[in-house]
This record gives sequence, C-alpha cells and structure tokens, in this order.
Amino acid sequence: TTSWSAPNWEVSIPTTIFTSGHSYLVRSRGSDKVPGAGVNIEVPAAGKTFEIDFAAPASYITMPISNKFHNESPLTVAGTAEDDHAGVSGVALTVQDLTNSQYWHEGSGWLGGIEWLASAGTTDWSYAGITWVTGKKYALNVKAYDAYGNTETVHGINFYIDYDRPVSTLTSPAPASVVSSLAQIEGTVTDNFGGYYSTMSKVMVHIRDIYYTPTNKYWTGASWQDVSGAPVFIDVSTPTLTSWNYSMSAWTSGHEYNITPKAYDKAGNVEAALSTGSFIFDNNPPDTGVSAPVNGQPYQGVAQITGTGSDLPAGGALQNAGLADVRVKIRDDTASPDRWWTGTVWSTWTINWLTVTPPYTGWAYNTSAVAWTTNRRYYVNTKGWDLSVPQNEELTISTMSFVIDRSSPTSGIVVPANNANLPSRPAQITGTSKDDEAASEKAGIDRVWVELYDVNISSRWNSNTTSWQTADYWIETNNNEPDWAVAINTNAWTDTHQYR
Repeated sequence: TTSWSAPNWEVSIPTTIFTSGHSYLVRSRGSDKVPGAGVNIEVPAAGKTFEIDFAAPASYITMPISNKFHNESPLTVAGTAEDDHAGVSGVALTVQDLTNSQYWHEGSGWLGGIEWLASAGTTDWSYAGITWVTGKKYALNVKAYDAYGNTETVHGINFYIDYDRPVSTLTSPAPASVVSSLAQIEGTVTDNFGGYYSTMSKVMVHIRDIYYTPTNKYWTGASWQDVSGAPVFIDVSTPTLTSWNYSMSAWTSGHEYNITPKAYDKAGNVEAALSTGSFIFDNNPPDTGVSAPVNGQPYQGVAQITGTGSDLPAGGALQNAGLADVRVKIRDDTASPDRWWTGTVWSTWTINWLTVTPPYTGWAYNTSAVAWTTNRRYYVNTKGWDLSVPQNEELTISTMSFVIDRSSPTSGIVVPANNANLPSRPAQITGTSKDDEAASEKAGIDRVWVELYDVNISSRWNSNTTSWQTADYWIETNNNEPDWAVAINTNAWTDTHQYR
C-alpha cells in the first residue's frame, strides 16, 4: 500500500532488498472510493523495469609491470577493465614522476599538480604519448567508472624507466699488464641513474688468445676453440651492483689475451660500446749465466764478471715480461769456513746478492776491488727476476767456478844429470814440473819449455831450423805433469862441447 497525495503516490522500500546487478519490474494498480464490495480496482498495466547497479567496475594494469625496470620506447600505459552490469564507461589515470614530484599533463608535459587523464578504450584501455625520462621512478594510478557513475577506488603501481646502457670494464689483471699467476679475472660494472639502480642482470665475457695467427682462439667455458664469425661470450658469475668475476686458470705462458666484458641490466639494456683489456701471461722464470771468467779456468786475477740474461718464454710470437733485475753471489770455497763477498769485504756470515750493471741481457759486475787470494777456488751464482706480477724468480740458479793462481810452477831436468859427462849423444832430455804441490787449488802445468845452450859457441839450439843461433830459443816439451820430455836431434851435439 502506498501513501499518496493526488495525483502522486509513493511507497518506501528497504534498500537491503535490492541486489546489485539484478533487474526489477514495478507494476501499480489503483482503486476508487466506491463503497462496498463493488469497489472499482484497476487492472495492472505492464509496469516498468529497472536495474540496480551499485558495484564499482574493476581495472587492471598490464603495462608497465609493478616495480619493474622498463626500457621500451615508446612505453604505452595499458590495461583492462570490467564491470558486472552497467559496463565500463571509461578509465582515468595519473602518471607521477616520483623523482621530481611532477605529474604528466596532456599537451603540457611534466608539471606540478595532479591531472587525471582519460584513457583510450574501456575494457581494453591505453594511454600513449608520455615523454619518459630515463633514470626516474614513476607511479601510475588508475580508476575505472561505469555508466551509472560508480567509480573504482584508486589503485596503482610504481615502476622505473631506464634507457641507459650499463658499462663494464676489466680491472684485474690490469690492462697492458704482465702477470705470472691468475686464477680469476675481475671487473667493474656501472648502471647508476638518478639514485636508482636497475641492478645487473648478467655480465658475459669474451676471452681471446691472440697468440695464434691468423685465427685466434676463444674460451668456450671448457676449452679453447678457433674463432670464426662473431665473438663468443660466456656467462660469468652473477654480478653485484658494481663488480663481476670469472674463475679461470687455463692460461699459457708467453701468450697475450684480450678480455671483453659485456653487461646486461634488468631493464633489458645491453652494453654497446664494449671495452677490451689485454694482458700477457708469463709464469716462466728468467735464465741467467756467467760469460767470463770461463767456468773451470784458472786466472791470476779477475777484474770483472760478465754474463747474460734473458726472460722466458722466448721465440716466435711468444711474449714475456722482460728482465727486472740480475744479481750475483761470489763465494770463496777454499776458505774454512766459506766466505762470501759482501760488496766491500769477505764475510763468513753475511751472504749478499750483488747488484750488477745493466743492461741485464749483457750485464757486468766490477770485481777490481775484490781481494782475491791465490790458490783458491771461487764460485759465482747468478739469479734473475722478471717484471711480471708477481715477479718470477729464477730458482735453478746458475753456478760456475774459477781458480785464482798467482804462484809460479817449478820444473827441473832429470836427464842428463848436472855436470854429467856423456859417452854418447842423447836423443832426449827429460825432467819434472810441478805447480804448487802443496796448494789444494791451482792452475796445473800447462806447458814446459827448455833452452839448450852450447857454452862453447855461445849459441842456442833451434829445433825448428835444426841449427844453432845466438838469439833466445825455447823448445816446447811433451808435458805430462809431473814429467816432461823433449826429443833432440843427435846432430845438434858436438863432441867435447859443454851444454846447459
């Protein structure tokens, strides 16, 4: 029953009886005031239908992705929307630059103050034309509304725009360096924009051995293969915000390597201007030795020790660090106890490696101040270091020795005996020779000469011309220390002459 005031009527209905999304039919009928059972009652007409929709539509953002770093250019904001009954009428949105606290204003760009933008489309909606700035953090807020005016509660996401490519470099080994030990290559990576880090997705590296020509070899991650076509990059360890590394030890001494890293960030940007660092691997120690004095030879004195040095490996296209230093050590082996030359004096407790004069490929050490002692053996050791990092040190140390001998040998004649009267002409003269018989180190007899002098004619025998001459002439004997002998032509002798 309604309440009415002609010609209008109304009826109050609890709102709780309605369900959103349902359709309803309303019919009315009236009765007049004729008394009794014969009251006149209207036959109801078809009535009117209406719908109830108090549920707001729902919208969804499909692009960009929440908290993702994007590098799409251009990036179009997009999504979907739905409504249970009345249908989506439109979607409004705001785009805020959180870095600068500005909003996108259609036709005006980034300005202060919020502006709601109308998207294109309804159930599939989008908004294009925004000028994104790299290195910024953005907020996208949306709300959908239906034909009945129901409006969705505002919701949104944050995301980042990153158009900047990351940059990677090689730091270890240092570019253009020579290393002797390398278990890991390392580098840096940079992808910093506006205070926000997109963080690295990965770093790849191309490792090339350029010793081999004309075709270089690259590292596959398991072995060296010939390079053909585009460079092959392999994954390195998961990078941090600022660094990367790759463990590897399959290096060959004497070879030069190129290392080219390439970085990828989480926005999908790939490093384009690649940098290459090169280094040489050298784990061979140098080789040094003494040229003079000669090993095993005796000398009256040594004023200078000279020698050679070379860094290894060498030959062909092999490369090395080069010599950094060569030093010598001098030991008096005959002294008891042994003595070492310190550079100024002999010492039984101070053992010095002495600095030589470069160039190290043909070095020298001045020994004019060394107090050599006769009849002693001296040992010289040499050692070299190269320029690699860390330095290769020669471990198989070169050793040579020589003897200092300033004392003269002694010799004597055995046959004929002194003041002997010989009944026949001798065909041979014999004798003995000794070199410092009591000395433990000595040069030894090299040669023995004799002079045959005819006192009567004041002449000397020349065994070469088989004649007598007044000038000095020494005849070399057959030396077999301690004995010697020399053959004399018997025609050299004259009876009754005296010889010495």
